[in-house]
Formats: sequence, C-alpha cells, structure tokens
Amino acid sequence: MKRRNYWHIILLMGAVFFTAPSVPAIAQSVSGAQIANRMAKAQAGDKREQFLMGLMYQRGKGVAQDYNQAAFWYGKSAAQGFALAQVSLGRLYDKGLGVEQSYEEALQWYYQAAKNGNADAMYFVGSMAYNGDGIAADPNMAMQWFQKAAYERVRAELGMPPPAPASPGQTSAVSATPAPASASTPKIAATTQGYAVQIGSFRTRKQALDYWSSLQGKAPALFAHTDAQIYKKTFESGKVFYRLNAAVFAQKSEANAQCAQYKAKGTDCIIVKY
Repeated sequence: MKRRNYWHIILLMGAVFFTAPSVPAIAQSVSGAQIANRMAKAQAGDKREQFLMGLMYQRGKGVAQDYNQAAFWYGKSAAQGFALAQVSLGRLYDKGLGVEQSYEEALQWYYQAAKNGNADAMYFVGSMAYNGDGIAADPNMAMQWFQKAAYERVRAELGMPPPAPASPGQTSAVSATPAPASASTPKIAATTQGYAVQIGSFRTRKQALDYWSSLQGKAPALFAHTDAQIYKKTFESGKVFYRLNAAVFAQKSEANAQCAQYKAKGTDCIIVKY
C-alpha cells in the first residue's frame, strides 16, 4: 500500500513534529554504578526508571543496544501508565524492533499514551488513521488527532496547565476509540483494577477492534460513551486471545449493572475480576 503524504497538513497547521517521541536526553557515558542503581530501581517497579532502562537499551547508551530488552522495560513501564513508555513501545511495534511488527499493537499503545496527554502519541494516531495503518483510513479522523496533537504541543510550549477534567455531559479530550468531535455523552471512568465487563474474546486484536466498532455503530447510545480495553491473554498451550472489555469498575455491583444493560440490548457479557 502506498503511504500518503500528510506533511502538508502539519505545515498548514503551523506545527512541527518529529518522527520519534520526545524523550529525556541520555548521557553519552553512564557509569556502571549509575546503571546498577537504575536497574535496581527499575526491578523494584519504578516506572520512570523502567522507561529509562528501555531507552538506554534502545539507543545503546551505557549498555549494548538491545531492542528486545528495550521492549521488555518499556512494557513494564507502559503497563503502569507511563505515557513516554507507552508511545515508545508503540514505536517499536510500529517498526517491528524487538517485537513482532504490528500496526494494531502500535495503535493501542499510541491510544493509551494519547489518553495520558502525550502529544507525540496523538500525532502518531493521526498518522496511522491517515495512512490506514491498523485502522481504516479516515482523513477526517486523522485531522482531529493532528489538531489535538498541535494543541497539546503548543499548550506545553507555553507552559499552560493541563485541561480541566471533563465535567458531566462532556467528553474527555481523547478517547481510546476516536469518536466524532460532536459526541456529547460522558465516558465511564475506567480503572486498572477491579471488575471488567468482558464482551468478547478474539484471536486477533483487529477482530476485537472491528467487533467494538460494529457495536458502536449498531448501538451508539449504549457503547459510544465507553472506552474499549483490550487485554492480550497467552495460554500455556501457546494460544493467544484478545479479550474485549467495555469498561472496568471498582465495584462488582457496578459491573453487573452495566452488563445487564448490554444483555438487555442483545449483547452477551461476563464479569471478569482483575
């Protein structure tokens, strides 16, 4: 597939972006003691140090360049919601460095970083939407993401505070599944732990995304206000499935109530504890 040129869009917007995430500088030389200290903190669960270990391995700064190790440490940090790690892991999937190349995986990590306010990730989502990488090509959606990215970049350059959280009746600035700017229903707050409303299990991430899109098209009032979450599950047999969750709640009663709404509209679901 011939990739379309979208740079003219960025230039018309007056924004300048890079082809790699904006990340902290890594010193050309790092002492063995510094590396050992960073590794100890990363192994203890420090998400920033995990990200920096990934960056060191990716760039070969202080350690031998190793994309597999870069992906490992980015993954540890990304799972804790560290936006720079999420967008960096997305780039590895995008390019197939240290991991099996997958636009779908890249897109999911870009989405997560974009939800956390990362302008580079918003730009990459727009790029993929424009070129049809991991998602159906949609220039209008791409423009929305480019505009969000430009706004976040300018806001950061001016030192402006982050936008206030969306009030009831408003949408959040970024959705894991890009929606038209006119959408007005509130989003269900999702948590990283709790009770998930699982509505399907699929062999590929694309199948899960396609099913989610079909649900949003058939019943927008029920599904357009939630953020789909997809979890990769690998079994001992080696089989991989992607579980599609419509939302995650802190209380099981809340998850049961949401599942009941889905079942009433003909969509089956189960409750899974995380």
